[in-house]
Amino acid sequence: MVDLDLRSNQLKFNGIALTNKQANQILNIFQGVQHQKNEIAKVTPASAIGFYSFTYNDFNTISKNLQKYRGDSLAISKSTILSYTKEAGVIFLEEEQAIALTLVDPELAMDTFPIKDELKAEFRGIPIYSASEINFLKSFEPIIKLDSPKFYMLLENFLIYSESEETLKRIISNFQNSSTLNKNASFEKNQEDLADASSLLKVTRPQLTKAKNKNSIFINKYSPLSNLGANYSLAATQFVSNDGFTHIHGVILDQSDIKSEELEELVTTTLPINITGNSYVLKNHSTKEIEIAVQDESNVLSLLDLNGKVLWKKKLQTKIIGDINQVDLFKNGNLQMAFTTLNRFHVLDRNGKEVKPFPIEFKDDITQPLAVFDYDNTKNYRFVIVQNRELLMYDSKGKNVKGFDFKKASSEITQSPKHIRLKNKDYIVFPEKSRKLNILSRQGKERVSVKEKFQFSENEWYENKNEFISVSEDGELVRINQNGKISKDQLTSEGNVQIVANESTMVLLSENILTINDKELTLDFGLYSKPQIFSVTGKKYISITDTQAKKVYLFNERGQLVPNFPVYGVSLLKITNSKTRNKTIMLVLGESDEVISYEF
Repeated sequence: MVDLDLRSNQLKFNGIALTNKQANQILNIFQGVQHQKNEIAKVTPASAIGFYSFTYNDFNTISKNLQKYRGDSLAISKSTILSYTKEAGVIFLEEEQAIALTLVDPELAMDTFPIKDELKAEFRGIPIYSASEINFLKSFEPIIKLDSPKFYMLLENFLIYSESEETLKRIISNFQNSSTLNKNASFEKNQEDLADASSLLKVTRPQLTKAKNKNSIFINKYSPLSNLGANYSLAATQFVSNDGFTHIHGVILDQSDIKSEELEELVTTTLPINITGNSYVLKNHSTKEIEIAVQDESNVLSLLDLNGKVLWKKKLQTKIIGDINQVDLFKNGNLQMAFTTLNRFHVLDRNGKEVKPFPIEFKDDITQPLAVFDYDNTKNYRFVIVQNRELLMYDSKGKNVKGFDFKKASSEITQSPKHIRLKNKDYIVFPEKSRKLNILSRQGKERVSVKEKFQFSENEWYENKNEFISVSEDGELVRINQNGKISKDQLTSEGNVQIVANESTMVLLSENILTINDKELTLDFGLYSKPQIFSVTGKKYISITDTQAKKVYLFNERGQLVPNFPVYGVSLLKITNSKTRNKTIMLVLGESDEVISYEF
């Protein structure tokens, strides 16, 4: 940090001189203006190449100071929304730019100056308007050199203008995903040596050249860090004007100064069709990349790449029941899609063609999703079809499996059967409407005798610590060991507890209380989806979505929120490892026709 005293002839900072005359010009602009906290970093995308902002406690005072600096008679009406602002600045996004204003009281400002412009679009719940009257922004020249903003939006307490509708959408996306500069590790490190409030703040990356920084000749002229070159990651300059002094703070960060794992939004794909039901994330065995399958209201199944290109379409008779399972029937690395509809069992190749002898047709309805078992991970698949009380098991050739003797349950089977392995023993587990729990062997014979009847909920049965576990309708955590011994733990008297588990991790959700193993977390009140557990490259992640607020949360197995979460979305589709990028890739469903991919 260097202090500039008006009595000195000039200031040298990083080899760049700022003369007494120039210093006086800066002080004159901010004379009588009390500086405020700089906030525009909150809406600046983390990928931005820079921004600058200046603050004031009274717009009319700084407006008069700027008028004197320009030497003109431009009269700005006091009756503008600028009277409710405390900060103004410019955000730089490569070739795109935006002007941002921070409002003191957004609600009062909007009541006093209600929006009367045309609504051009709505993106993720945020209206975007046409900018019909922007002359009042000229009062900020030359600190902000006005071009021709055509659109604007109100994003919490920020009023943001841009020439491009897409620029505003990008700012919305990053803001809702918490992928903003103020949460960037480099910026946070930078802030340690800066004041919380300043008259003028400029933050740059090497890509922010003078040519791109055309919005302010003033800022280019007076920034001591304008000629740094490209050998830095982030630089910041602050001017804090007060009582006849200008304090200049300068911080330069090298790439080695900070190490962090940042969440990066790679691409947002707008699909040519709306996702009205399930969507399915699949792997392309040729390219190793991710693809998305969706079924529309006409039962047409489409496969798309992450650019939204439709690879193929196939008309199905009815809706797909449950999930699409990828299998390798021929054990050669080529993947097929196995799934059921109301009366058919399909297996398609990656081009959407049926693999013979499939499909298999049934006279009676299929009542539960297809179950796929690979007992020994040898790709000797067993496909299980449920028809009310019946279980039918097929092999990879579409033939009935010999030696599977289970024919009918005593009542309707209410969940798709699950294969659970405990201590090298295989079990087939499924509940019935009669409240009976079946735990069978591979051959379909009773392997564990469960005497007690249960009030089953919609929760599935899982393996955890060498036991079968689930949560009942009345909120009891039920554990059954391999000898059939039952233990119960009353979790809540209100019921409505959701569970997901694997061998080492158990996750419970009751209202807004999320429990990961023994760690209890209190979430904001909302409408939450069922938790999911993902295992990627030796790490476990737990995901949950507030479908009301459209926020996707991601925790590690220790119950810690992963940095930069929550992000915007209505559901998390998949977390997987990308071998081509050597990164973890996450797919999130945004709107009904929008898939967002991230890497971290």
